[in-house]
Amino acid sequence: MSSRFRTHLAARIIHQGGVVAYPTEAVYGFGCDPLDAHAVARLLELKQRPESKGLILIASHAEQLRPFVDDLDQWLPKIGKEWPGAHTFLLPAANDLPRWVNGGNNKIACRVTTHPDCLRHYVKKPVTLSYRLPLIAVGMRLQRARLKFSNTVLAVITF
Repeated sequence: MSSRFRTHLAARIIHQGGVVAYPTEAVYGFGCDPLDAHAVARLLELKQRPESKGLILIASHAEQLRPFVDDLDQWLPKIGKEWPGAHTFLLPAANDLPRWVNGGNNKIACRVTTHPDCLRHYVKKPVTLSYRLPLIAVGMRLQRARLKFSNTVLAVITF
């Protein structure tokens, strides 16, 4: 299966309200559309993470975070040099976010990742990251992840 096909598959699953496992800089994460209540509920159940903690938004570029962050332009000069990269920042949450996105908190965790860049063209919103599966010894751990989450994760994407 080609990387381009996997990218299209991941994007389609996310657009249809599914959850995918995908690689980031150092771990595999679960991703979904952060504005889809059912997808986020499934992701939180997988992670056994309370809604009150909020999500970590993973974007392929800072513009994807604009609807989620209050006055993003104020923060970009301060943190923009750290992005893209593995740095996650707590930023002021937009006022109208659903509770499941930021846990009802006034901050939201955001990162602009270097990986997977290819989702940039297919997924218009940031995706969420939750479950951490280290990329070290990926083959074995990836197989375990596929077995453990096969009933709830619609695809495990490798690029």
